[in-house]
Amino acid sequence: MNRIAMSAIALSLVSFSAASFAAELTGPNLERCFGIAKAADNDCKAGAGTTCAGTSKVDYQKNAYKMVPAGTCTAIQTPNGHGSLTEGAGLGLKPEHYADAWASPSTLWFEVHSENYLMAGGPRREWLAAIRQQHQISLHGVSLSLASDAPPDAQLLSQLRALVTDLKPALVSEHLAWSRWNGIYYPDLLPVPRTTRLMHRLVDNITRTQDALGCQISLENPTHYLQMPEHEWEEIEFLDEVSRRSGCGLLLDLNNVWLSAHNLGFEATTWLSRFPVERVTEIHLAGFSVDEGGSSLLIDSHDQSISEERVAGRAAARSAHHRHNGSRRMSTQLSRYHEAFIGLLYGEARPELSHLQPQPGLAVYRNGVIKACVDALEANFPSVSRLTGSDFFREMARGYALERPPHGGELVRYGDAFPTFISAYPPARELPYLSAVAELDKLWLDVFCAPASAPLDVHALANTAADSLGTTSLRLRDSVRWYWHPTLPVFTLWAFNREQKAAPETIHWQGEGALLVRRQRHIFADPLSQGGSAFLTACGQGATLDQASEQALVAEPTLALGPFFSHLLSSGGGCSLWNRLWGRIQRGIGDNVLLLVARVGIAAVFFLSGRTKVTGFMTLKPSTYELFRTEYALPLIPYDIAAHLATLAEHTFPVLLVLGLLSRFAAAGLLFMTLVIEIFVYPDAWPTHLIWGGLLLLIIARGAGRWSLDRVLKLA
Repeated sequence: MNRIAMSAIALSLVSFSAASFAAELTGPNLERCFGIAKAADNDCKAGAGTTCAGTSKVDYQKNAYKMVPAGTCTAIQTPNGHGSLTEGAGLGLKPEHYADAWASPSTLWFEVHSENYLMAGGPRREWLAAIRQQHQISLHGVSLSLASDAPPDAQLLSQLRALVTDLKPALVSEHLAWSRWNGIYYPDLLPVPRTTRLMHRLVDNITRTQDALGCQISLENPTHYLQMPEHEWEEIEFLDEVSRRSGCGLLLDLNNVWLSAHNLGFEATTWLSRFPVERVTEIHLAGFSVDEGGSSLLIDSHDQSISEERVAGRAAARSAHHRHNGSRRMSTQLSRYHEAFIGLLYGEARPELSHLQPQPGLAVYRNGVIKACVDALEANFPSVSRLTGSDFFREMARGYALERPPHGGELVRYGDAFPTFISAYPPARELPYLSAVAELDKLWLDVFCAPASAPLDVHALANTAADSLGTTSLRLRDSVRWYWHPTLPVFTLWAFNREQKAAPETIHWQGEGALLVRRQRHIFADPLSQGGSAFLTACGQGATLDQASEQALVAEPTLALGPFFSHLLSSGGGCSLWNRLWGRIQRGIGDNVLLLVARVGIAAVFFLSGRTKVTGFMTLKPSTYELFRTEYALPLIPYDIAAHLATLAEHTFPVLLVLGLLSRFAAAGLLFMTLVIEIFVYPDAWPTHLIWGGLLLLIIARGAGRWSLDRVLKLA
C-alpha cells in the first residue's frame, strides 16, 4: 500500500475515532491562546482556559500579549511564529523515507522524534530542513522526563530550542512519563503514580519547557502495564488539570488508550467519551504487539500495521487477572519512588514497591530499558555487529549498557566509550581488531553528526605567495575524522563489514588508516597512510603546512606529499577561513533578505519610471501622451488610455511590492508590463528586461517573504 493511501486511511481513522469515542473534535473557531493570562491586567485568577470577565491579556509567546474576548482562550495550538495548525493526517518519518517524503503532496504531515535531530548538523538535519520547506512537521520527544523529580536537562532544552527555532514546527509534544534519575537516562517511558505532588512538579516542568522553547507543547497519555494503587487522581482528570494549569495541549494516543484498556481492564469507549477533546492538538494511531514473555499484555511496539478493529476488540475485553488491588502504598515523594523503581528494574528487592514485583508489566519496562540501549549500540556500531554476529554483539552491548548507561536521550550518539569497553571485554580478547573497528564506527558517527562547513577555497590557496605558503595553517572541517592503527588492517576489516560486502580473498595484516569526510549528505571513506595520518594530526593541532609536512615525512619518509595533498583537497577535507566567513554570510542573508531586496529594487525601477510621466501628484505630462502616441504606439488600445493605465500601474504596483501586500499580484502585473515593453516597444533591450523578469519571477514563485504585510495578514 503506498504512503499517500496510508495517510488517507489514517485521516479516516482519526475522523472515525473522534466521532465514535470522543464526542466532537470540531466546533466553533475559538481564539487559540498560549500561556497564562496576567492577573494584574484583568479579572483572570487562574491559567488560560478559564472564563474571565471583560477581556483577557494573554501571553502568546514570551511577553507578546494580545487582547482576546472573555471565555475564548482555550490554551491549545501554536503561538505566533511557529506555524498555524491545520487539519490533516501524517506519518512518522524514518530516514529511509526522506526522498519519498520530500516528493510527497504538501498536505501530508510528518512527525519525528526530536532526539534523532539534536545534532549540530549533518544529513538528517539537512533532510528534515528540506522536508520542512514543503510540509508541516511535528516534533515528538521521548527524553524530557517531565515527570521526574528534577527540572528538564538544561543542555537538552538548549538543543531542542535550537531545533524548534530552525524548523518552526507546527507542534511539539512529549510524554507523561519519566526517564532520568540521578544523572542517568533510562531509555523508556517509565510509569509514575498520579499524585498531587507529581502534578505540581509536572506543571512546573512543562512551564519551564514552554518558556525555554518559546512555544506550547502537548502532553501524551501513556500506555499502562502496571496496576498502581499509589494513584490519587483518575487519568483523565489528571491530564485535564495539568493542561489547565500549565497551558499545554494534549496529544491523544488512541493506541495507548486501547492497549491500556486491555492491560488494566477498563472500557476504552467510556474513557474516551470523558476525555477533554477541546485540548487535543494531535491524535496518534500505531501498531502493537503481544508480549513475548507469555503474558496477555499488549505492547506499544509500533512494529505492526494499524488494525483498529483488532485493537478495539481486544480493548473491550476485561482482563480480571491483571487486577492487583494491593494495599501497600509507598511515600509519594518522587525521588524515593524513582529510586525504588530503578532498583526494581535492576533486580533489587524493594519492599515499598513489592506489589509491582509479581505483575508481568514490570518486565516490559525492565526489558525495554536495556533493549533500547542495545538496539542503539547495534545501530551505531554495525561493522562490529557484522564481525561478531548479532547474538555475541547484543550480549556484549548488554554488558556495556549495564556498566555505562546513557546520560541523555540522544541515543544516536550513544557508545562513546564502547571501543574501550570492547578492548577489555574478556570474550573479545581473541579479536584484537574489534575495538579498532568500533573506533571507526564511532568516528563515522562523529562525521555524520558534525555541523556543516565549506570546503577549502583552492583558488585562494593557489594565489597565496609561495614564500608564505609554508607558514599557512590548514584548518580542517568539522566533518573530517581520521584514524591510524600501526599493526592491524582496520580499514579493510571495517570497510567491507560497514558496506556489507564479502570479505576479500587476501587481507594483508599490516597497519592501516582511514580518512572519513562528509560531502553533500554522504560520508566517504578512503584508506590513509601513516604519514597522511601524521599530517592531519599536526594540522588538527594548529601546525603550519611546513610543520605538518615535516611530521608526515618523519612518520613516513616515502610519502609523496604532492599527490597526498591533492587527494586531501579533492576529498573536501580542508576548510578555509575565507569559505567559513562566506558560508556564515550566506546563511545569515537567507531568503527573506533576498526577497526584500528584490521587491525594493524592482519597485524602484518602475516607480521612478512612473514619476517621469507625471507632474505634481498624478497629473500626466503632455510629453507622456506624445510618447505613447508616437514611440510606444501599442496595438489594440488607444494611446491616451494606455498612458493612464501604465502610469497608474507604475505607481501602484511598486508601492504594493515595497509594502509586501498582494505581492504576487503586483509582481505579475509588472511582469506583464515587462513583456509588453519587450515585445512591442524595445525588443533590443532584452538583457535589461531579462533581469527585471528574473526578479519578478522570484517574487511570484516565493512570495514576499517574512518581512511583508502578506505574512502579517496571512495572505501568503
